[in-house]
Amino acid sequence: MAGPSTGEIRGKAVCFVFLPGGWHGRFLTADMHAAAGADNLRFGATAGNTARVGASNLYLDAATFGSLTRRANMGVLGIRTTTADHPGAQINMAGFSFAELADCAPRRLAAAMVGQAYDPLAHANACALLGVHRSLGGSQRRSLIRELPADAPMRDLRIQQFSDLGNLLGAAAPVDDPNAAARAAAADDLDAAQRMSQPVLARHARGTTSLAGAYDSAIASLRAEPMQTFTPYEDIAPAYSDIAINGGAVRPADLSGEIFHFATKMAAAEFAIRNCGTKVAVVIDGEIDGRGDPESLDWDTHQGITGGGGAVSLQERMVRRIIPAIEAFTTRMAASGIDVTTVIASEFTRGVDPTDGPGQGLATSSIHGGAAVAAVIGSAFQAGTTAQLSVTGRTQLANPDGYDANWSPLYSLVARGVGLSAAANPFSVTAGRQDHASLLA
Repeated sequence: MAGPSTGEIRGKAVCFVFLPGGWHGRFLTADMHAAAGADNLRFGATAGNTARVGASNLYLDAATFGSLTRRANMGVLGIRTTTADHPGAQINMAGFSFAELADCAPRRLAAAMVGQAYDPLAHANACALLGVHRSLGGSQRRSLIRELPADAPMRDLRIQQFSDLGNLLGAAAPVDDPNAAARAAAADDLDAAQRMSQPVLARHARGTTSLAGAYDSAIASLRAEPMQTFTPYEDIAPAYSDIAINGGAVRPADLSGEIFHFATKMAAAEFAIRNCGTKVAVVIDGEIDGRGDPESLDWDTHQGITGGGGAVSLQERMVRRIIPAIEAFTTRMAASGIDVTTVIASEFTRGVDPTDGPGQGLATSSIHGGAAVAAVIGSAFQAGTTAQLSVTGRTQLANPDGYDANWSPLYSLVARGVGLSAAANPFSVTAGRQDHASLLA
């Protein structure tokens, strides 16, 4: 809900999950790939392993996204892209490359959700990047914050990066301490004071207009935002432990190390949203320097779904690494009292290498697609898809001219989902183009 007179969105948050390389799109559009004839072999899709969500037009890969508890609140969007190279496509996707973050879409959304209530201290963690990562085509850690443009709204609301758990835990403090404000009691006291002052306020209405309005605003503010309950990281981490990686297991309860396993990043996102005032969390899969889980480094395989070379298939990687962490995050957030929208996206989806000849059996090549696919999961959304794809060649939207050639419609939809008004929504959709409103519940 929006806070009184400030425009601040309270009790809601967004988590953007970026999976570089585009393979997740195959699991969100399973029916399209299953219908691709012989080409379905390289994507692993058949009529037998797709799962329709209720009576909707959304068909998911049964073993991956089709297994999520909250799939009835999942909408899948088709996005028209203009480039299929990693850096350009990543910049188009979020307004940032995975090596640099500036005035990007997640930061703009956080600024809009804060609204006029912005305070540099209270909202220092409003937009948070959880963990370290590498960009495809590069292996070095790089600065993730650069100078904002001069016209950027709330220039000092920046993306706060938490690269290790120690820094993240230090950014939060328990609010149930003896010095914390007793909001309910304070609201009751102000309400009583207002009632006792009513005769005086009525006799001097012209001179006390500001005071009368201040009573209303203060009481509404105190009652609108309930006391936050601090949730220790030790209580969050077990839900994300024992998620298999490369034959091992993630142990996100380690409080001293860097945040680089995907499961640890999702656990960190939950902690930040619960305890650090984070309205927009950003998680990027892809670890650095070859540490941790090497499976996260090969999402851009140009092999088929088998990954080539006898490696664990991409579907297995999703089942082992990605889906359990997303399941834990989305179900726990749904039960937390915080209304969280989870966005899962990549810079493009995959296509069929046109140099492959017919009759090759299990085709082994894939290329960067000419479209992108994203999923939104949250109470504001319903099962459905606007991603009607042609999965031959570079993979295109079936009707590309009906879509804006950018990612603004995705962010606009998310902004509507969290309750931003049209005037406060920093993203727009060209009149007559696909606005994905059919995915709103």
